[in-house]
Amino acid sequence: MIAFNTTTFESSAFYCPANRQVEDGYLQSVMAFTEAVEAKDPYTRGHCDRVAYYAEKVAREMGMPENRVKLLMLAGQLHDLGKIGVDDEVLCKAGRLTDEEFVHIARHPVIAWQILEPATFLAEVREIILAHHERFDGTGYPRGLSGDKLSVEARILAVADSYDAMTSNRPYRRHLREEHALSILREKKGRQFDPEIVDVFLAARKGFEGREELDERLQITSRGRVWVYDETQPPRDTAPCLAEVA
Repeated sequence: MIAFNTTTFESSAFYCPANRQVEDGYLQSVMAFTEAVEAKDPYTRGHCDRVAYYAEKVAREMGMPENRVKLLMLAGQLHDLGKIGVDDEVLCKAGRLTDEEFVHIARHPVIAWQILEPATFLAEVREIILAHHERFDGTGYPRGLSGDKLSVEARILAVADSYDAMTSNRPYRRHLREEHALSILREKKGRQFDPEIVDVFLAARKGFEGREELDERLQITSRGRVWVYDETQPPRDTAPCLAEVA
């Protein structure tokens, strides 16, 4: 998996350098939850890593500032965190979901948002995750936001998440072929997806690693995923947390 430490958040209004070691430990614990989700549903193994990778490529294609790219990548890593609260029978169901089951699984962005609530330094990541199932036309969930009421990061994550879901095997279907998945992205421009983000995704896709190559690399890096306290930037014990003075 992609490695992060809390130096990613130093430019955020919610970052508190004095708490870096605590925050790094919190990130390790939260990421353990995402691994537990993948253990529950083997069909999604590697999904969060790939979503973070695709989102990063799109963000860099758009010229997004580095700190925003890092926030987006972490949101990609954590976007399915809330599925830890979804019943296994629903999460891994091979058939069509009932209306009641859909309502149950559709709670996962809110569950993730609630899990991350104590971590003020992840406030922006938390909002991106909450919105990753919103739709550009306002018909998504949980809040029915639309257009520029959604952050650019959330709009990127929605495309990256959907693309990887379509091109991956699921309990209820085999993966779609590449061109079929891309045609669906094009078809749903302006409805489910931001048209500009889809266009950038299609342009950035030419630089994507192949699926097998990407999966192999991510499996290798996942063995050594750690967050290391950065001793080159020691905590400033006298500095107030920005979240307390904002």
